[in-house]
Amino acid sequence: VNGDELFRIFGSKNRFKNKNSTENVDSAETQVGSVIFFDALPIESVTLKADIMTPHYPEYYANEGATPPADNQDPNPILFLTVESGTSFQFAFKANKSDVKTVMEWLEAALGNLGAGAKTAVGYGRMDFEDCPKAPLKESPADKWIEKQVPGMLNKIHQNSLTLIGDKQMIGKFIGKAMIKEIKQHKDNQEIYMRMRELIQSSDKLNEENFINNYIK
Repeated sequence: VNGDELFRIFGSKNRFKNKNSTENVDSAETQVGSVIFFDALPIESVTLKADIMTPHYPEYYANEGATPPADNQDPNPILFLTVESGTSFQFAFKANKSDVKTVMEWLEAALGNLGAGAKTAVGYGRMDFEDCPKAPLKESPADKWIEKQVPGMLNKIHQNSLTLIGDKQMIGKFIGKAMIKEIKQHKDNQEIYMRMRELIQSSDKLNEENFINNYIK
């Protein structure tokens, strides 16, 4: 993995110094990552189960290897709670569209190979990914105004039927300078602006970053 890309996405501290990085390491030490990771939450109620782990060489571990592991040491059964196998969790993050695919690939590889949480060394915390269908967009009071400006656009977004070639003119009008000017002049400009971002985020044919940059000019 490219070191500069790791710095940009995850941020960096002293312990992340990369001698192979093409960037100035000192300037990267306090770099904030471009991706925000939110808490992973269970989708449904969690069932807890008891498990047991029995270290057979407690003196060996307690003395950091000074005492050799031997069968004359008393095993020490340790009870602990686990989340039942098959429990589904939702992982959420916020990133630029250009980074989403990369972050998804890294996250899936990390959870599948390394795992998360305690006791990954004995098999806990490893996860398989399932495709999660997008939740349908709820209606917004701003939709009526947006539909009036670009008739048919909302329907195409909801049905995920936009095409870059066939709908080029409609897309250009939807995120163009004239549309942005109309939004800024509207009394409910903030509400419309946020709704536009929601609509743009829900389509893989629209670029939210370009829209934001044009809006703040």
